[in-house]
Amino acid sequence: MGITSVKLLHYCIGSFGMIPGTVAYVYFGTALSSISEAAQGDAEGGEIQLSLIIVGSVLAIVAVCYVSYVAKKKINALVLQ
Repeated sequence: MGITSVKLLHYCIGSFGMIPGTVAYVYFGTALSSISEAAQGDAEGGEIQLSLIIVGSVLAIVAVCYVSYVAKKKINALVLQ
């Protein structure tokens, strides 16, 4: 009954698959805010907390890149079949 031929189940699965990306964007925004506050001298928790935020951000970026790489390989393999 819709404009596209996408089934409701497939749409729900795709929508559920967007949650990790949303969490990553929220984390990056919060981390940038914390880093900005630390640069202005308004940070609570000191240097250890700032270091953990920076390390966590770098690890999150690496994880996003790795998952994207693996997903692209899988999609390309399925397209070639």
